[in-house]
Amino acid sequence: MLNFKIMKLSQFDHKTPTSKKEVVDLLITSGQDSAILAGGTDLIPNMKNGILMPKTLVSLKHLSAQKEHITKNGSLKLDAVSTLSQIAESPLIKEKAPSLAQAAFHVGGQQIRNRATLGGNLCQESRCLYLNQSHDFQFVEACYKRAGDCCYPFPDGGRICRAVFMSDMAPVLITLGARLVVLTSHGERQVDIADFYTGDGLKPMNLDPNELITSVLIPLESQKMQCRFIKATPRGGLEFAMVSIAVALTLDKRDKKCSKALIAVGSINTKPLRALEAEKKLTGSLLKPSNVLEVSKKAANEIKPLPHHGYSRGYLSQLVEVYIKRSLIDIIKAVDNKNGNQIVGKGVKP
Repeated sequence: MLNFKIMKLSQFDHKTPTSKKEVVDLLITSGQDSAILAGGTDLIPNMKNGILMPKTLVSLKHLSAQKEHITKNGSLKLDAVSTLSQIAESPLIKEKAPSLAQAAFHVGGQQIRNRATLGGNLCQESRCLYLNQSHDFQFVEACYKRAGDCCYPFPDGGRICRAVFMSDMAPVLITLGARLVVLTSHGERQVDIADFYTGDGLKPMNLDPNELITSVLIPLESQKMQCRFIKATPRGGLEFAMVSIAVALTLDKRDKKCSKALIAVGSINTKPLRALEAEKKLTGSLLKPSNVLEVSKKAANEIKPLPHHGYSRGYLSQLVEVYIKRSLIDIIKAVDNKNGNQIVGKGVKP
């Protein structure tokens, strides 16, 4: 007879502050045993699986999201408690940062997007076949991130957690040069999102337990770039990505000369990775089909994927090459057809 374990939430206190400052104050008083509850689409399953067992949940349900708007210096400002549905459907975001709207649309189904928040997606836990399940189901010993002695997918790699960070929003915001506004006990600080992720599976983010992301700023120059997002997955948004690709280019419309290039690859390592050598190859060059093949191959060679969720390293590298190539070709077609400088590629199946 099969013995299925019923997953239950551990006991916790539930706090409902009415301001962002009160959230930080509660995080300080609750200490290391607290967690922020926004949409809960990542936190609650992790609590049921025993990955996280906070004694205090600080809920953000009484915090209303400020509507996205353009600041005095031209930046697009997004509230971190905005839901992904709001991000995906916002006319302003579709106009100024359409790749971000497209990425939000490809997270989960509509019910998930109605609950999940921008800040929550950026701060979600890393994932692994061994991490994201009850360990009584398959084996007894806990994995390294659960205070065990072994990282089971990479047992010869030493005492390191290599769980994959799988946010769809993070790679896009990296290519858009976004900055995060973080509220601390001493006031606000800003951090470049590219510096926000550590690459350490045990602590994926540079965020202290008593800090709160309040908003995201996308600079004016990024709002004028050619941007693309592609999520490779067997079942669209209903699955976490095998690979997600974000590309942003500044092009001369007349001759397609690239003056700035950013390529970020997500869902492939312990943090989103930049294809820096491929970016250098593009910068200062004319964007044309012959260059696209070389750039996409260079990106696939420099990006080092971790095999995850049954996908091999070689297969993931092929996905990187193919989808960067498709993104760049789509940009070429858009410029040639004079369709403006912000047309977004669709999330696609492999």
